[in-house]
Amino acid sequence: MTAAAPAIAGELAVLARTPGRQVWIGDHPPYDFVGLSPRGSTNFRVSAAHHGRYDVVWCYEDGLAGLRPGQHELLVDELVRLIGDRGRLVVRIDRGLADFTIVGLKHLLGRRHGTRVTVENETADEAFTVVFDIERSGMEAQRSDAWTCAVQTRGTRVEQVVEFCRSVREQDPERRHEILVWGPADPAYEPYGVTCHDPGYRDHLAEISRKKNDIAMRAGNANLLIVHDRYRLDPGFFTGFARFGHDFDFVTVPQRYPCGAHFPAYVAAEGSVLGRGRSFDCRDYDSLRPGQFINGGLLIAKTETLRAIRLNDLLFWNQWEDVELTREFRGRGLPPRVNCFSSATTLGIGPDYTRHFLPENTTLREMRAGATGVTRTLLAGGRKLEQRLRPFFKRLAGGRRR
Repeated sequence: MTAAAPAIAGELAVLARTPGRQVWIGDHPPYDFVGLSPRGSTNFRVSAAHHGRYDVVWCYEDGLAGLRPGQHELLVDELVRLIGDRGRLVVRIDRGLADFTIVGLKHLLGRRHGTRVTVENETADEAFTVVFDIERSGMEAQRSDAWTCAVQTRGTRVEQVVEFCRSVREQDPERRHEILVWGPADPAYEPYGVTCHDPGYRDHLAEISRKKNDIAMRAGNANLLIVHDRYRLDPGFFTGFARFGHDFDFVTVPQRYPCGAHFPAYVAAEGSVLGRGRSFDCRDYDSLRPGQFINGGLLIAKTETLRAIRLNDLLFWNQWEDVELTREFRGRGLPPRVNCFSSATTLGIGPDYTRHFLPENTTLREMRAGATGVTRTLLAGGRKLEQRLRPFFKRLAGGRRR
């Protein structure tokens, strides 16, 4: 059982009376604190008006109890984003939590990219109470609403690249945002004010990680969107980010096929061995799974953060480069987030393209091999599903994971 939060006293009472903006996480804010409850928000995201606003953030009321596995990471990320250039974070953490500890909390904060954290004070009884002094760098970029929108292409999908560029400019009539076409130039792109770069890569090795790292180095604006040449932005993409807030580091948006069917964007890999296991389509945005990652066909990050936490140049297309990148971000205290106010559509493919992504809570019931391939029988969400897989040699030659 969670220990009741003690009254604010001693040094904490002095801090509570310190001039400045103070916010209380919970339903019973004391004094004249602002009250916020991220638990009631999708992906634990609060209104953008609160980002970078507070001098002291109190996560004290419930001892971080009552959260599901994977939710503490999202909450801690959002708590830091409530602080401006510098402030304090007061956290009370129950010793009896099964899925989160003081060690895990200090790991998230102490390893967090772009953040200097020290312990100002710490006490322990039934719970730990820690006052962290937090200094955030790069806040100008976190407040910026300027975008670099990059599409990587080999020059074989000109119409789809045009569709992407058009979808950007229709929402950016003043042409504030930068469009990069990373691949061969084409006269069809000229009306959209793009910049083309075709540095040359070893196509037989599909050096997708190198390309995205090079795009990040070339990008001129704080917010970076990188897509494969099969996307268009849905109307309201940029205004959706104004609602979500530009204080983010690594995020995706809901995606769909032209037919309206859901496209797996926020997904999770099974197990802990990179390159092994099944992948799951996660539509519950309020938890992080151990193998959570952002599908690499559409990637959104702060430019400076992606420059610092790079994709692995050694990993080629379809070698779990997006899984490994997300793991690196999480290791630096930056979990993948979801902005549900914006969305995108993937072009030129249908739902069969991602049939190998399984619904969450899926159980494998049977595998049958036949002359035309392998049939997999699954139990997902109470429904029995049968999927025909291509023969192994064909999947090696032309298989798609995302």
